[in-house]
Formats: sequence, C-alpha cells, structure tokens
Amino acid sequence: MLRRAAVRQAIAAALQAVGTFTVRQGKVSPETVPELPAVNIVSGAETEPLENEMMIAHQISPETWPQLRGCEFDIECSVTVPQGGVLEDELDDLCLAVEIALNADETLGGECNYFAYEGSAAPELSDEIEQPIAARVLTYRAEYLINARDPQALES
Repeated sequence: MLRRAAVRQAIAAALQAVGTFTVRQGKVSPETVPELPAVNIVSGAETEPLENEMMIAHQISPETWPQLRGCEFDIECSVTVPQGGVLEDELDDLCLAVEIALNADETLGGECNYFAYEGSAAPELSDEIEQPIAARVLTYRAEYLINARDPQALES
C-alpha cells in the first residue's frame, strides 16, 4: 500500500473514532452524501522527494535512501441545518470536532513523521437544493518517508 493511502486510512480511523458524523474517502459531492454531517478525505498532490545535505555530502544514491515526501489532505466538512439551528455554527462545531481528533497525534499512530493543520477555505453554502448545505475544507499536511526502490514499502 502506498504511504499516502496508509496516511489517508489513518485519518479516516481517527475521524471515525469520533462517531458523530459520516466519514468517506475520496472526492464526493456533499449533495450525494446520504447522511450529514459528513467528512470527505481527499488526497492532494504528493511532493517530489527532497534530497538532504547528508545524502549529497556522502554521495549516497537517492535510490538507496529513504525519501521524505509530503502530501496535502483536504478534509471536506459538510453539514445541514437542523430545525432552528444556525448553519455556520453547525459547520464550526463539525470542524472543531475534526481538528480535535486530528490534532491528538501528529504521527497518526506512526503512519507519518509529521501531520499538521495548514488552514481552511471560506465556507461555501449550497442553497439550490431542498435542504441547505454548508461546507468548509480544512487542509492538513503530512510528511513521511518512503523506500526509494519500492514506493509501496513503508519506512519508519
């Protein structure tokens, strides 16, 4: 399994432990999620391996050295408004639950070397459907080592 996929699954496990919202992996439109509140986990682009000074100084081949890579993960939070509720308050509560769950362990159980919150986008409101939906994307960054010869091998 690719390290990026292992990190995505660790994110899903941390969020599923909260148990108060639906957790999905991959790009899903909020309108197609059967149950809200919901969180979608979407992997972004993975950065190219970074050469470090030790590799260069000792003329170590990049193919034999674990490579540090990074990947952004977008956590798409979506809610509807309960009777008498305020849409943005519901969204803020969901985002807070996500942030608490994901900030509890910066290695996601050892799946990465570093995992941290990077920021969020402005909330979006979809009121073109029967029940309004609000969504906000929280962006996290993970850094992890991979084996250069076998990108599926997990490095510790």
